[in-house]
Amino acid sequence: MFPSRAGLHHLALLAPMAVVLSASVPTLASDPTRPDPGPQAASIRGMSCVGEEPFWGLEIGRTEARLSRPGAAGIDEIILTGRLDTLDFLEPPAAVFRGDGREGLLVATMRRESCASTMSDQTPDRPWRAVVSFPDGSVAAGCCSLAGADAARVAPQVEPDDWTRHLADLLPAIRACIADGRVPVEAVVSAWPMNRGMAGIRLRAPDGSRHDCIADATGSRVETLVPVRESPADAPAEGNPVFLPADPEVAGPPNVACGRIEEVLASGGALAGWLHRDPC
Repeated sequence: MFPSRAGLHHLALLAPMAVVLSASVPTLASDPTRPDPGPQAASIRGMSCVGEEPFWGLEIGRTEARLSRPGAAGIDEIILTGRLDTLDFLEPPAAVFRGDGREGLLVATMRRESCASTMSDQTPDRPWRAVVSFPDGSVAAGCCSLAGADAARVAPQVEPDDWTRHLADLLPAIRACIADGRVPVEAVVSAWPMNRGMAGIRLRAPDGSRHDCIADATGSRVETLVPVRESPADAPAEGNPVFLPADPEVAGPPNVACGRIEEVLASGGALAGWLHRDPC
């Protein structure tokens, strides 16, 4: 959800943290009237770009993009229909998206090179630099990363107090607690191994309530599921990161207002969900 007029000041405050306006790549049902992406576009299916001076976000798919910029009444969004082409034979590689929307033509040119935030030296660099010509004729620069399935799957550096250091072992119990069904699960905010082959999983419901689920570490059964009243002594810190279960009806990573998304795969290679680090 994007901020209202009153939220624009908040957006400006978050800009030094490289606010991600959206982490998903737009997708559409097949439409024969849209231009074919062509063979060069097969290597990159999407990019996520953001600029800070002025603020803007651009989520690029193979035949569609979504432009987000602050407007008079909040965040203005424009859907652009076009084509993403990649030039892999160049060194470094480049990509170009050209799309039409209700306000005119947008052209974004991306080049693979390290790109740093213009407002904060605490924001991690992104691997692509963009120059965008907007429909209103203005031009701005920004930084991009590959989106969705194209994102590099590099194992993150995990701190000793990060509960996800045990994530691979805890996934069966996490999935059992989510599948139990007694509590609708928006996110898993922490999890920890216990004695006798059990695991503790802290669930957060859409209404913000939290519930502790105790399950067999193999995922074979759920022993208890109770509202949180006080944290067990061995429970790790919660809330950063959080685990977002995969939704089979939604393609691509979830939309987030800030922070970063990491893909989580189960042992067989199936998508289990997403880690959301540094959430708002």
